Amino acid sequence: MTLQPGVQPPPKDALMFHAGTPRHGFHVYVFEQGEFPVKALFLKRWLDLYITVRPLLFAGGVKPVCALQMWHIHHNDGSALLSKNGAVWQPDFGVGVWLDQPPPTLWRPEEFEMLGPGDMMRPPILSAIRLKAAPLDHHAVWTSMGGRGAYMEFTVSGDPEAFLEEQAPAYRRWIEEEIIQVHPFFVPLVSAASLRSELLASRLAHLDPVLTYVRESQEDRGLLLLTREPIEQRIASIATLVPWSNPDPEVRTFLVQNVKTAAR
Repeated sequence: MTLQPGVQPPPKDALMFHAGTPRHGFHVYVFEQGEFPVKALFLKRWLDLYITVRPLLFAGGVKPVCALQMWHIHHNDGSALLSKNGAVWQPDFGVGVWLDQPPPTLWRPEEFEMLGPGDMMRPPILSAIRLKAAPLDHHAVWTSMGGRGAYMEFTVSGDPEAFLEEQAPAYRRWIEEEIIQVHPFFVPLVSAASLRSELLASRLAHLDPVLTYVRESQEDRGLLLLTREPIEQRIASIATLVPWSNPDPEVRTFLVQNVKTAAR
């Protein structure tokens, strides 16, 4: 991002908190930490942050849909960890679908033609690995898999199983590739910028049942939080938020300091 005159850059390796303008019934927040995977020096800070924040987002007894974004789990032997915990977590494979982008497709011939030296092909299918175990130890999943840019979880109104079952036909109506359509379930992928998209505005049926949405977001360089109620005061109760300049008038930014560590 190019800073405007008078906008002070954040300290190196700082943890920032962004509060965006509410859109489509969601309050939009991002804890920005940098690129994924999280640097080893800051991994404990990152894991402890969400351990502390999570109880502010999800009430006891709720059943979030928990999934791993497969295109990021290769970092730091994540695939081996998933395999090791497979019997306990019970992974099931579906697709993550961007709600602010055209329908997902397999590789096109022109994509190969446009590749430059060293360029990587995009994943042909954004496989989302849902962890179906009931009950699921979210603390264990996060501390094992967090920091790679792979973790996501969200709650919905009503039964999560019914949500996934009812949503699948709606996705299949606009996903054109048959090999993608046949997957058993789909989970919504959004970034903070997605909420400003006109295309997403036409697909709100996929988000309307969602109550709280959390995603390690490479696109946002951190942890994206979408909530139906404002949580800024809750965040301020567990951390010092120092106001910081932001060139985007629709986003309020804070330097995060002195995060309280949740009791283990």
